Amino acid sequence: MYAMGSIALVVLLAGMMFLPTAKAEGSNSGVVCPSLTVAQVLNEVSGIPHGSHPVLSMWWTFSHYEDGEFFGYFALDSGLFFFTAWQAPDGSFFALEVQLAVYQTYQNVPSAVAGTPEPTNGAGPFIQVNFFHIIGSFTPGAMPTHGYIGSINAGGTKTDVQNGTYANQVGNARGIDLSFPYFNNYTGTNYADLHDDLAWDYHYSPNGAEYCGYDNLITNQLTVAGDIVT
Repeated sequence: MYAMGSIALVVLLAGMMFLPTAKAEGSNSGVVCPSLTVAQVLNEVSGIPHGSHPVLSMWWTFSHYEDGEFFGYFALDSGLFFFTAWQAPDGSFFALEVQLAVYQTYQNVPSAVAGTPEPTNGAGPFIQVNFFHIIGSFTPGAMPTHGYIGSINAGGTKTDVQNGTYANQVGNARGIDLSFPYFNNYTGTNYADLHDDLAWDYHYSPNGAEYCGYDNLITNQLTVAGDIVT
């Protein structure tokens, strides 16, 4: 199927990012990720109805993106963003978004989950995937639909992240998800209907810390495990 090459590249890059690393004694190496993991969300692509055909396959880079978690923006992210979509025989669409990126957090910033002050500056890789179903119209107009389409600077800053919590932070000047303009006239109040699975996995190799989670954006079923404490 067309565009499967892009998915194969994503899986390859993800494997390179998450090769097993040495775990420090007393680390979070025993983290058990939620029942629907990144790998399982990626595997949902195999369930796209037979006869579906690709309508776009594109990617872009992003930088200076403040990563919002439970207490505030805990890191600055930069990386790659892949977006692939297929039209099903019934006229609806299935889409996959994948972020392969690196986060940078800073000393004393509240950690992603528990809000523990970070002992030191730290950085590591993460992957985030979102597989969803859209009932609407594909309206690309003159916008590109294939290949590399450019770079986004989200406008986030180290200083703002170091302000610690949402009450004291400004956040990003712009978003990094470019998928929204491509679809219109979708049903209901959600961009995605019936199916919207989001999963992520962060790693910090110096002490083996891991933070992973799953969120069904339709039912708001959120589960997380672990944390990134440097």
